[in-house]
Amino acid sequence: MTGLPATIADHVATFWPQSQPQQPAEAPVPGSIAIVTAFFDINRGDWSQLTSDVSSKYRRSVDDYFANFDHLARVRNDLIVFTSPDLAERVLAHRRAHGLEHRTTIFAVDRLFDIATVRAALAAADAQMTEKFKDFVWRPSAPEYNKADYVVVNALKSTFALTAIEKGAVRAAQLAWIDFGYAARDGIVETDHEWTCDFGDKINLFAIFRLDQRHIYDIVRRSEVYIQGCHIVGPVTSWQRFNELMSEAFRALIACGLIDDDQTMLLMAYRAEPDSFILRRRRIDPDLDWRFIFKRFRAGSLPPDEELPDVPDKGQPDWFRDLKTVLRRRLRASVRSLMSARQKA
Repeated sequence: MTGLPATIADHVATFWPQSQPQQPAEAPVPGSIAIVTAFFDINRGDWSQLTSDVSSKYRRSVDDYFANFDHLARVRNDLIVFTSPDLAERVLAHRRAHGLEHRTTIFAVDRLFDIATVRAALAAADAQMTEKFKDFVWRPSAPEYNKADYVVVNALKSTFALTAIEKGAVRAAQLAWIDFGYAARDGIVETDHEWTCDFGDKINLFAIFRLDQRHIYDIVRRSEVYIQGCHIVGPVTSWQRFNELMSEAFRALIACGLIDDDQTMLLMAYRAEPDSFILRRRRIDPDLDWRFIFKRFRAGSLPPDEELPDVPDKGQPDWFRDLKTVLRRRLRASVRSLMSARQKA
């Protein structure tokens, strides 16, 4: 059954630097962190329930993403970015504007979703997004239940990380995934000096609600989030097994006729092999919201775990929410059918 690719190294071209830097002979500095991220335009700026089942509240334009990226582009760490050839120069311009092009690697991937292994994952995800499945979930307008390219590009975080490692772009002791649009404002990213922190010998995941034993099918139906996908960090050697566990989680969802974004797959990976992870328990930060890793996890200041709250109660009986979901979807389908008939008239 289709899983996630380990790497896509054969399908990337180095856009920057134009000459490959000499790899240092000495061992990486303990606590050093390279950052990997990616951005591919999946036409999110056009999302609307007038044209698809995705709510317009999830709409983000390319300009929106790059406005956020300009804050991340100020980080003084090695930054590795995967993007499409048409956006590579724009990524470099943001790093160059902050005098950090010398700590930047940009890999251009032409037609990411046409790579055979990625295309197979895309088809597997898309096959789950049936009308019956959307009647099953409580948030049928969420992108993870409607847009296979959204699901897959998020699921590929460990693939991008392993590709960066295979291409020799990682010179630090640890590698962190940080979402391209992570920082929506100043004060989120560490910009005064290089971000360092010793995260230990395993992949670090960040839980914002207490982990329980709720069934995955119920978590998918309710669209619950236990573990964050926006930041993941661990030693370079830990990413291979992490990718395998994420691939197994993806396959397991497909085998059950389900699909969801990477946050549910992270929970599944942790449940499958908790000894492969360090689980950091942090409440949503009152000042930084979800995006607290740069300011709360720094050299010499690993914060203690916090007592986490339970996942919030939705406040309504399951059957009532299910009924509302079905009625809402039927109403939207009727409205779209009526609009289409009027356009043809």
